[in-house]
Amino acid sequence: MANLALKIGLLAPTKGGKTTLLATTLNEISSILTGNEFGAKYYAADVKTRDAIVRKLSEYKAILRLNDPFAVPSMPGTVDISDYSFALSVPTGHGGDPMRLTLNFKDFPGGWLGDTAIENEIGPFLREAQALVVPIASDFLLAWADTDGKADPASLEKNVAAQISLQADDILMILADWIVGRVKLGERPYVAFVPVRCEACFADNGGTVDESEKLFAAVQECFVKPLYGRLAEFARDFVKVEIHAIDTYGIVELLETKVISGQLESTFKRRTATESNGGHFASKGSFALLTRLLNYEMGEMARGLRMKQEELENKIRDRTFLKDVIFTLFPRLDESGKRLAKVMSTNDALVECIAKFKDMVPPDPVRQRVVLDQGETLAPPDGADADDGADIASGGES
Repeated sequence: MANLALKIGLLAPTKGGKTTLLATTLNEISSILTGNEFGAKYYAADVKTRDAIVRKLSEYKAILRLNDPFAVPSMPGTVDISDYSFALSVPTGHGGDPMRLTLNFKDFPGGWLGDTAIENEIGPFLREAQALVVPIASDFLLAWADTDGKADPASLEKNVAAQISLQADDILMILADWIVGRVKLGERPYVAFVPVRCEACFADNGGTVDESEKLFAAVQECFVKPLYGRLAEFARDFVKVEIHAIDTYGIVELLETKVISGQLESTFKRRTATESNGGHFASKGSFALLTRLLNYEMGEMARGLRMKQEELENKIRDRTFLKDVIFTLFPRLDESGKRLAKVMSTNDALVECIAKFKDMVPPDPVRQRVVLDQGETLAPPDGADADDGADIASGGES
């Protein structure tokens, strides 16, 4: 079975949405892939992951059966390191085994942010991660945006509590180090800011009010501007940043966010219109995030070959056995030609796999925004001439 394994780093404070994102992602994608025409499957890659996600989803379902209003989340945050591995299996049209994509995550106590434990326990995994995902509690973020710059005591109290709850400074410090490390390896870092619990911000999933622009503006103001103000000038030119908003539950709406003992606490209620779906989860956006992560990896493969992603995909689709034989038998081909031959012979199933996922869930411009994409200025890989850099361009789609 052809296999591609990706490590994806998660950064969020206590109750910031790391475990919630993983659990609801499995719930949403399992629903999407059930009975799909491509025969694609998505499952926990090991018993530990399966049991942890089933337990977390059961907790959420129990909460949603409580009397209104209820707090989300109202269960303890993560107290120990947990490794999660998800796998996607996709049949290919090449007569071989299915393509298997394994996604590896490492969850950790959010209280470790700003502590030496984050470097000692999580640092090695993060340094190897191909992408970094930053879950953000959208209700806390909007509370910060609504009170920022206001001088009345109540607003000041809520703004301070929001900053404490979000821990943006600690996240950005780790994020900056990770970006610099990936650039030193000759890679173009990919960062996804992922607002969770966004049911109150969109009107396309049972909601009645569209506050998407307010949400995206808050993300940019709170995270993006401070981030790029702190990075070295060269690193700022090499990173791709996207925002992906996700409805965690899809059947609730935000009542209020208030300060309790110096921390923010949100309460929600069920939407009365959800009887039609039986009160089942209606999360939205996590599958689209997954397809973007896979598509970005395909783009990085193309960038390493000094070509655009579309060009690589066309070459792989149009490849013939004769081309592979020619690439293999003639050693005078340059290194880029040899790399292309290897990619064409071993990753054609990957291209087909990504294409199928993109067909199942097309891009969602309402929930996805490319904030910064400076890949065209990235130095050529493997010591290529500077003039070749213009041909690299952005591997991932914008």
